[in-house]
Amino acid sequence: MPELAAGWAEESPANRGVWYLEWRELMNRLEGLHQDYQEGAMTEPQRETYRGLCLALQQLLPVLKQLGLSLPSVPLAD
Repeated sequence: MPELAAGWAEESPANRGVWYLEWRELMNRLEGLHQDYQEGAMTEPQRETYRGLCLALQQLLPVLKQLGLSLPSVPLAD
């Protein structure tokens, strides 16, 4: 993401649009993962991976804001 932010100004409007659409899809998937996490439908290794993903997203919040991408709608910390 930091590399994307560094070159964001040079991205064409079409490429930015593709990023926005892909990001929205990823955030929808994150919501599904969060539901599985909350319902206990993950194995312990999956739960650890999910927590790591949330931590990474939490650290990337300034970059996501800079890019104008939607922020995760799920809690990023337990």
